[in-house]
Amino acid sequence: MQVLIIYSNFCKEGRRRAMNMFLFNYYRKIRGGQVMRDFNHLNLSLWQNAFFDEVDERAREAAKKHCSDYTRLVKEAEEFLDTYPFIAILDGHDSITEGRTFSREELEALSDYLYAEDNQEYVERMELYLLGVRDAIALLSFLKI
Repeated sequence: MQVLIIYSNFCKEGRRRAMNMFLFNYYRKIRGGQVMRDFNHLNLSLWQNAFFDEVDERAREAAKKHCSDYTRLVKEAEEFLDTYPFIAILDGHDSITEGRTFSREELEALSDYLYAEDNQEYVERMELYLLGVRDAIALLSFLKI
């Protein structure tokens, strides 16, 4: 069976898109309802990327602190990457040039890796949400609203 799998991290991209939609809506409110049609989440300035990376790092640190399974999931995913190097190649899909035949064991390992990474991303998304709630409450109390 020839299989060409291209895996990309939709969770991170989705989180980045959500943050950019927030910035887009905020910008539209400032401009009085005008729509900025050339806004592209892939063409962010350096400070915006640094901001989003910092937020992601805060979410990962909070996940390590609050979820005992998070560290296990990270180690599990890293073990799959070490044991099955083809998974890392699939993650960086630019280096894939042709199809490949995978054994049953490799496909099961890929499935387990994606499951562990998906659960890891889920914990990070929840922590990102909770960090946003905490920041919103802090802002509201600062503004005395």
